[in-house]
Amino acid sequence: MSYFSQHPRARQALDILNRQVQWSPILEQLISRYNDTPDDIQSTLKVEVEEVLMDLASMMDRMPKAPLGRMLARRLSGLECFRSRATKKRGKKGSNYWNPLEESFDEFNKKGHDVHFYNASDAYPASDIISKWSQENLQ
Repeated sequence: MSYFSQHPRARQALDILNRQVQWSPILEQLISRYNDTPDDIQSTLKVEVEEVLMDLASMMDRMPKAPLGRMLARRLSGLECFRSRATKKRGKKGSNYWNPLEESFDEFNKKGHDVHFYNASDAYPASDIISKWSQENLQ
């Protein structure tokens, strides 16, 4: 079941922003990349995406010409999910780090064993990379 069918407020916000067609597939993809991660990461991500979309929709009356794509990119780069890291051993060569902008957790998890989650103070990938990815994909 899709994120937007389960979160009608987020879908309504996209309708207000007139971005349903452009943004919903990319946001769905990002959210789905966190499937099979710990439940708290998934639920926080879903709540935060809904809050971001609702905030942007509430600004439409005050700032009808606002650069929505850039505003969304900035807000997405600050999501808590990017501070959750998944690593796994790659033999004697150290560790691999999961990049949710490039692959789903399920894909990352299939390539090895001993996946370890932890929280960090900085985003991974870096917030400027997340913002650039968002701007490129969510215009």
